[in-house]
Amino acid sequence: MHNSKKIKYIKTAVIFVVLCCVYFQPLRSLVFENGAMMRLDIASEEYIESSLVRAGAAFASARVTNAIISVIQGSSLDVTPAGLGISIAIFEALDPLNDLIESFSWVMLVSVSSLGIQRILIEISPWLGITIFAFIGFFLWGAGYWTKKYMTVDLVRIGKNIVILGIALRFAVPLMVIANDYIYDSFLDVKYQHSFGEIEKQNRELKKAIPKDFERTEEDSGLMAKARQIKESLTTMAEGVNNLKEKAGEFVNNIVWLIAIFVLNTILFPIAFLWGFVHLIRGIIGRNIACKFENEIKNKIIRKHDPRKSTGVA
Repeated sequence: MHNSKKIKYIKTAVIFVVLCCVYFQPLRSLVFENGAMMRLDIASEEYIESSLVRAGAAFASARVTNAIISVIQGSSLDVTPAGLGISIAIFEALDPLNDLIESFSWVMLVSVSSLGIQRILIEISPWLGITIFAFIGFFLWGAGYWTKKYMTVDLVRIGKNIVILGIALRFAVPLMVIANDYIYDSFLDVKYQHSFGEIEKQNRELKKAIPKDFERTEEDSGLMAKARQIKESLTTMAEGVNNLKEKAGEFVNNIVWLIAIFVLNTILFPIAFLWGFVHLIRGIIGRNIACKFENEIKNKIIRKHDPRKSTGVA
């Protein structure tokens, strides 16, 4: 009895020290916000910042492509043979590509929002996990040693589970971000650089294909001059259309790759990592509950079949 009480005092003292480290800022900075943990946060924050730069660059490039195509689609060829004005709309076949770029813009908006949320979670996870959940968990854990006789609720078990949850909240997002960074660097970065570079190159070429309006001038008022102007205009249109048709397939391929990369990197992978982390914590907490329930059943069975109890032997 004396030894068990001594152990209880020691456990309570240790938990009290941990509570002081959680509650007081200087001790919390020394224990829970030391160099190793700060390096973890800094590494995850740097990855988020680089991801935001990549997403912003891809989004801006897509908007440039969308703007160029909109200019081309709105272009018209104005010729005036024999005094009759005719306006010819060109490049209407680019609607599917323009729609794809609009969809890509929405994907990038969601990706940037996801990265922003991750950035906020990295900042608040130390406060939420340690200052709130860990403090409450350790407090209940320590109080449970002294309230077992007076309460039917097992505060020790509840406190341990809350501490596990607090530690998980503290490290879940930074670890998820770092794991996501490793996957991106290993498998996705090369494809992103290639696709983004190709879109930038194709945008520069696409600007050259913007048709110019051809209007009648005072110098070119003769019939032959008008005919030559119309021929040059139609030739320019044909070259522009053929050039865009050749580039459309490459545009679609690169944009689809960028959509896949950002959906995986900023949406699906983070959700998958957090889902796995949540199930891991649930498994740990559930195992603790199951072990506690199993021990209670065993104790009841042992007490029920205790021969000393049935014979009245003390």
